[in-house]
Amino acid sequence: LIRNILAELAHWNKEYSAAILHDFEKFFDTIDIPILLDQAIKNGFPATELSLALQQHLAPRVIQVAGFSAQPIQVYRSILAGCAHSVAMTRNLLLQSVKEVEKDNQPGTITKVHVDDTAQFSSNKDAQTMFTNITNAAFHCIHLVTELQLTLSSKKGAGSIIASTPFIAKQIQETLKQNGLSYEVEITARDLGILY
Repeated sequence: LIRNILAELAHWNKEYSAAILHDFEKFFDTIDIPILLDQAIKNGFPATELSLALQQHLAPRVIQVAGFSAQPIQVYRSILAGCAHSVAMTRNLLLQSVKEVEKDNQPGTITKVHVDDTAQFSSNKDAQTMFTNITNAAFHCIHLVTELQLTLSSKKGAGSIIASTPFIAKQIQETLKQNGLSYEVEITARDLGILY
């Protein structure tokens, strides 16, 4: 809702705006446990809670069908999506990266994360300034999540680009494409269940 309000305010203030909605591929299944632990230590995540939760997440998994059980599969990379600690662990994993992107790109671009939905928004009266702000922030964000060994989606695209003009959206798309990133230009997109 806040991103929608910011985009509307930019429109009424005659500013250019754009949002990039990043889409991760199999987010929970690709979390690297040593990286998660490293980030937990840096962020002061409660060690007792983390160790108890990880015992559940890293326990061998067994596929069961029609009363038959397969051989246990040892888990080395992945957390369970349904655990009460999963959201806290994903926020912990991305916390430092988001803080760094925001620190280095404020006030030009706002970067926010909800579980694995990462969105960036920028607006400015000058189209070139807004374009520079959001593309720099996007590259910085993508670099940091790559360091975390997370993968951007490859199905339809790595995410969506929505901008106040089709020309700006295409410019952002082309700039990302030149760096090997495939994002879709959209007129509207689902942003945490809300049409943006």
